Amino acid sequence: RQSVFLAEVAAPGISYHLDMPDMMPPFICDRRQMGQAFTNLLKNGAEAIAASDEAGGDMRIRMEVVGNRLVIDISDTGVGIPPDMRDRLFEPYVTTRQRGTGLGLAIVKRIIEDHRGHLDILNRSDGTTGAVVRIEFDLDLNKSLEPIDEKEKQES
Repeated sequence: RQSVFLAEVAAPGISYHLDMPDMMPPFICDRRQMGQAFTNLLKNGAEAIAASDEAGGDMRIRMEVVGNRLVIDISDTGVGIPPDMRDRLFEPYVTTRQRGTGLGLAIVKRIIEDHRGHLDILNRSDGTTGAVVRIEFDLDLNKSLEPIDEKEKQES
């Protein structure tokens, strides 16, 4: 929710829609890192929307539990992913932006994998332009992770 709020403030011309259950299962994570990952993904989506010819834009964030998996989809109405970039999206220093460093998605992928999750990015398949980020976490596997004590982490 915090990442969506920050994205709304940074890009007020985009309509953000958050769809998540009232009650989410317990999830062990480093909140700072996960916040960084979501903030980066929302920023990428906003930049893709800004690069499109359409005024405004739409971004949807959907979280749901499917069986023993937490599934998060982030979709935008931006320019989508160039076909020649699809296989290289997560490589460091690969970017489609003039001023991009090409590190954002590599960092996001590392954060998701460090939390035993899986990340994929595809062009939308519903006939509209844009991309969909899908993140999946196995909730049973997540239970086996050690809780991260923020105070302890800062001391080390």
